[in-house]
Amino acid sequence: MFGRNDYYHRIYGTPFFAVCWKNWQEHHWQFDGTYQLGYEWSKLQGVGRKVRIFAQYHHGYSEGQFFKLTTDYFSIRFSYGF
Repeated sequence: MFGRNDYYHRIYGTPFFAVCWKNWQEHHWQFDGTYQLGYEWSKLQGVGRKVRIFAQYHHGYSEGQFFKLTTDYFSIRFSYGF
């Protein structure tokens, strides 16, 4: 719907927005969230490897051994994969 086809190079691109919310008892039922907004390109629409460039914001708790510490960050990211 929002995507764009480049017929010459056979590349499909589309914007995306993703949200991940967590609410755990160990964190006293406080929500933490990660938000992503960006654009992705691939040779095939919907499947296959993708190149993504996006902005990510996280407000909440850390992961791993520091899961009880709160974190707040903004990042610009580039990724390649599924």
